[in-house]
Amino acid sequence: MEIIYEHVRAHQDRILPWDRLSLEQQLNVICDELANGAVERARTESVSSSGPKFLPFESVAVVLDGIKLTSDVGSEVRYRLGKEDAERFYTKQRDVVRGTNRGGLGWSSKQFHSVAWHSLDATLKSKPDMFQIWLSKQCIGICATRRNMARIQDILDDKCPNCLRPRETNDHLNRCPDAVRTLLFKESIASIVAWMHQNNRTDAELAYWLEKYLIYRGTRSLTSLIAKGGGGSPGLIKAAASQDLIGWTEFLHGKISIDIETIQDLHCTLRPCRITGSDWMKGLASHLMHASHNQWILRNFTLHDKH
Repeated sequence: MEIIYEHVRAHQDRILPWDRLSLEQQLNVICDELANGAVERARTESVSSSGPKFLPFESVAVVLDGIKLTSDVGSEVRYRLGKEDAERFYTKQRDVVRGTNRGGLGWSSKQFHSVAWHSLDATLKSKPDMFQIWLSKQCIGICATRRNMARIQDILDDKCPNCLRPRETNDHLNRCPDAVRTLLFKESIASIVAWMHQNNRTDAELAYWLEKYLIYRGTRSLTSLIAKGGGGSPGLIKAAASQDLIGWTEFLHGKISIDIETIQDLHCTLRPCRITGSDWMKGLASHLMHASHNQWILRNFTLHDKH
């Protein structure tokens, strides 16, 4: 049987009565109704199989973690392979030999899987390569801090160029008590807070406590702040515990808890918000990383600019 395909203008029943439609248009309306009914049944009826669903005559599909890929396969596969490599490195035990870590970062598996890695990956795709390299160095502690340079160059001076405290490490970047660095950090927080409140884009409870969490610069956990403030919703308490497991320093590197994303997804769904939860996560991660990068730029000007 030879089949000839022709385009039929869809949804003509919205503007024309049924008896004015041609036979092809009437058949097209019936097909639409059958397709919509099938989708609704798939959403509401219980299905015995919990695996991925295949279309009729679909003989081949790519499935990752139980999810069938329906768009660019290459991008998703590269992300999953990269995440597996990252997990092996992050959860590998530290092996410090003469001041140099030759192992991993010593994270627990729970800590690693608490991070919304897909949001961090999506954020970094829009950043320049050198910014990504700087962030990688900062995260694993091999950036050119005074402690690392003193070890490499065999010199005694390992003080922070701003506050002059000894043993400047990557953890010191956003905690430096120098007056100018502190002022810059407060300006960065003000920018983040303004972004969170703009156009009702952030859950009110979440925005309030994230601001407090940033202001304390890692000296207080998010869980303790919420408890001292009288407590919060169960979802917020769960998110706080998850973010505390990841850590404040890593939060400034764009590593945000997946439970925070859950709260924000619900907010964007139920409120007149102009963005999705994924867009919000990318925006917050970008603001946090640039706050850290601003500190690094100012620190380098202080160290290298003689004027």
